[in-house]
Amino acid sequence: MRNISSRIKHIFVMVDEITGDENGVNLLHEISKFFRQFTEEYGFNYKIIVADASIVNPDVINQHFSSTVSEPNKIFFRQNFSKNLPLSIENFTFKKKPVTIINSNDYPAKILKITYKLFIESIEFHEELYLQKNKPLKEAVQKQIIKDIKYILKNNPSEQIIVYIQDKEKLAELITQIKRFRKFEGKKTV
Repeated sequence: MRNISSRIKHIFVMVDEITGDENGVNLLHEISKFFRQFTEEYGFNYKIIVADASIVNPDVINQHFSSTVSEPNKIFFRQNFSKNLPLSIENFTFKKKPVTIINSNDYPAKILKITYKLFIESIEFHEELYLQKNKPLKEAVQKQIIKDIKYILKNNPSEQIIVYIQDKEKLAELITQIKRFRKFEGKKTV
């Protein structure tokens, strides 16, 4: 470490889509813990950059990043009283360290149509029970998303579709199923 610190003082670590994985917060804490052990002794200046559309203000950061306990995936809702600027910067303190939030609220379309379908299953959270009970709901959500995408592709083939999914495994599964559907549709129409 001494050799590295004599050549490199500033280290930047970037973590993308941290809320898309139930272990994302724990990863962030472990990265921070790793660098903290070398900061004082070797003089490193480390910065962790978290890129995620769900992390938009200090309240969300405090709520989501304060604990490393594994939690089910969730969506954070907050009423926004501020004017959405194309680019905004906000400074605050988190765990006695300075933090800067940079929000980019830019979308290059003339029209944006958003359709929400909420799937809610309310159960008391217990780790073992969650792992068992969560599967049917996830499967139902995935089937509905695929059904909706197929409908849009069939009825409005020229429209752009944006599907917001944070679970990387479910996204990969969705892409595979849509590719199969597109190949089938292509063969059917030829």
